[in-house]
Amino acid sequence: FLEEHKESKWNFSSGIRISNIGNFKIVSFEGAVPNMAEVKTFKDDMIRKVNTGMIFIAIDFSKVASVTSDFIGALLAIRRVVDMKDGWFVFIGVHDELYGIFDTVGLTKMISHYPDLKAFETALKGKDIISGIA
Repeated sequence: FLEEHKESKWNFSSGIRISNIGNFKIVSFEGAVPNMAEVKTFKDDMIRKVNTGMIFIAIDFSKVASVTSDFIGALLAIRRVVDMKDGWFVFIGVHDELYGIFDTVGLTKMISHYPDLKAFETALKGKDIISGIA
């Protein structure tokens, strides 16, 4: 069921890796989140991808220590577009401090969460990807 991870990389200084698991595009941040110009590019690119049919998105935060308000705004904008397309937007590996920030802005009530990529892959195999794991 799960296809092999295919990877690509965007040309951001912070390092963003894109891979596939099933229908999902896994967006992994390898270090710091993008700067403000990169956040806009990331948001615009993700919204363009969603509008052209990529509506299953998982963002892996396991290597992210903190986020900016611009980045949170981008996540909210991407989520709105995904919802309009009847897709899924999933978070993976959100640590406690980051979870608190996301909870404050209401993201935790709107998005499924998985503690790590392995838990997400397990849920996909069982096709229980709506409820998530808190």
